[in-house]
Amino acid sequence: MKKLNPKIKKIKLKEINNNLGKLITFNDFLKKNSFKVKNIFLISGKKNSTRGHHAHKKSTQILLCINGKIEIKCIYKKKSKKFILRKTHIGLLIPPFVWSEIKFLYQNSQLLVVSNYQFIETEYIRKYEDFLKIYNE
Repeated sequence: MKKLNPKIKKIKLKEINNNLGKLITFNDFLKKNSFKVKNIFLISGKKNSTRGHHAHKKSTQILLCINGKIEIKCIYKKKSKKFILRKTHIGLLIPPFVWSEIKFLYQNSQLLVVSNYQFIETEYIRKYEDFLKIYNE
């Protein structure tokens, strides 16, 4: 398999542990990467259900599994790679023009999505055929 877009990467957020539990913070990552949050949403699904099946034209997203275990399949041009998310402080940064598919591996898995772009339907590439045309032009 050829290398994917180097901007698709796992990220590690700051995790602070004490005898009461843990705190995970975005602040350091957001400042260091000049990431401006415009939209935050939560996705959940039944075991083995899939979501996503789209790419974005402008949005960069950070995906974090806050409960359970989730598989993210990323396709860039015609190359694909799967990532497993299960630790709350390890996320996946997905830039624009990357097709993504989300599979919930455990019942009650939840995915937190942080985006630098607000929701606008025309910003989505919903058909895989349209996604492939972008790289064949």
